[in-house]
Amino acid sequence: MDGDLFSGLKEFKCPRCGAVLGLVKRFHVERPGSRAHVSRLLLFRQAVDRSAEVPESVDVIAVVEGNTLDIRCSVPGCNAVRSWHKGEDALERFKETIGGGNEVKGR
Repeated sequence: MDGDLFSGLKEFKCPRCGAVLGLVKRFHVERPGSRAHVSRLLLFRQAVDRSAEVPESVDVIAVVEGNTLDIRCSVPGCNAVRSWHKGEDALERFKETIGGGNEVKGR
């Protein structure tokens, strides 16, 4: 999962095993007199284990704009749960600039 296809996207990872549960895309929304950012989570059907020799095919099952709870990691033996909260990627980006890349763990 690299290259130009995923440029500008941030991985949404499992807090336990580090598998990729989806990708976060930040969109600029133009409104008269203002500019806003909206983050969307492209949620995968199956978690992608980046350490696997042959990566799984990626199937996006939902595009989430807002909040969702209990996204369960599908890596065998992991079964960890993470939630998606709108604006979480903005918090992660902020922490990267001041804290050296510490990730926000799932709630």
